[in-house]
Amino acid sequence: AAQLKEIVDRLNAGPFFCDLSLVGFDEKDAFELMEVLKKVLMVLDSKHDVDLREEKPDAMYQRIAEFMHILGYQCSFDIEFQQGLLQGDKYTVHPMLYWLLSNLEQLKKRAYLAKFCLNLDVPEEFLREEKVYEIFQTYKELQSQ
Repeated sequence: AAQLKEIVDRLNAGPFFCDLSLVGFDEKDAFELMEVLKKVLMVLDSKHDVDLREEKPDAMYQRIAEFMHILGYQCSFDIEFQQGLLQGDKYTVHPMLYWLLSNLEQLKKRAYLAKFCLNLDVPEEFLREEKVYEIFQTYKELQSQ
């Protein structure tokens, strides 16, 4: 109950301004809950600005799970998690929202930096050129900092 209150309080504050009650939030159906999750994820990365009705379930799961993993969300990411996320199950989504909202400021920075920390796939034939190889090595060194 305390977790739920924290979620609602943070959703009612900026940048969300959702004007929710505890009961109203708790009664949200699966689609509405996923819309709330999408709204929170969009604050961290605009790539989450998608129409959930149009997006294929597998693509939605891949997008959200990959992003949550990059942000450092601790869970098993197993089949149970996948099904819970795809079904908009509140026992899966509420803990995600709580974690995201409780750590929003740090996660904004992490989400921004994550774009630069992902490994670039450079084809082997390009790396044979000395200049490209040197630049790639510099990139890897900067990435490790």
